Amino acid sequence: MKKTISMIIFSVLLIFSAIGCSLNNIPADENDNEIIVFAASSLLEPLNDISLKYKEKAPNVSIVYNFDSSGTLKTQIESGAQCDLFLSANKKSVDDLDNLSIKYRKDLLKNEVVLVVSDSYDGVISSFDDLVDAIAKHDILLAIGNSEVPVGDYTLLILESLGVTYQELIDSQCVTFCSSAKEVVTQIKEDAVDCAIVYMTDAQTSDLDIVDIASSSMCGEVLYPCVLFDTLNGFHQVKDFYDFLSSDVAYQIFEKYGFTPVA
Repeated sequence: MKKTISMIIFSVLLIFSAIGCSLNNIPADENDNEIIVFAASSLLEPLNDISLKYKEKAPNVSIVYNFDSSGTLKTQIESGAQCDLFLSANKKSVDDLDNLSIKYRKDLLKNEVVLVVSDSYDGVISSFDDLVDAIAKHDILLAIGNSEVPVGDYTLLILESLGVTYQELIDSQCVTFCSSAKEVVTQIKEDAVDCAIVYMTDAQTSDLDIVDIASSSMCGEVLYPCVLFDTLNGFHQVKDFYDFLSSDVAYQIFEKYGFTPVA
């Protein structure tokens, strides 16, 4: 009887040992099946395409996106929101996170900031200089991002370089402030405003009428950094997707939407 019980216990131990070995031999990308990515709203279209391409490489991995303005995403991360990768539309939002556990960081993409107009203002406003004149006359309605949105920061730099202060914008009562880059695009697409200052990529995606492009001397380089946080869960797979974002496959998709890869 004792011999029979010993044999049963031994058999059970063998089964559990085999199960343990089997679990240990599962590839990392089958265990670590979810990557949480916080990304600027202007990256929505290319990142959705990239996740489909990555699915071909890692079919068991799910990419979960949170799209919003970079400033809002930064605040969420600082408040403890779970995030593996953060793709910001400006460097400042990432610089402010230096006190957090950032494992890797790279400048991934470049963009440009442009002036677009509604159909009724095509030929009336054809440059940033024309826009400044219209603001001074208070006879135009302009949509821009607010100061919490990177495209809004770039916009204020552009206007300041042309001699228009923030207070003058407020006093003109001809400006609508938006809480995201996509909201600025929506305003001009729906003809709720006469003109808007948006990213080149959003203008191209939405087939907007571009009349002028801001130079780097007006607003600096429009860089999109990407950071990988030092998280314990699924690090192997997160790092793989981080590297995939700068692969030839991903860069071709980014370029299709008007972004310029950073070498």
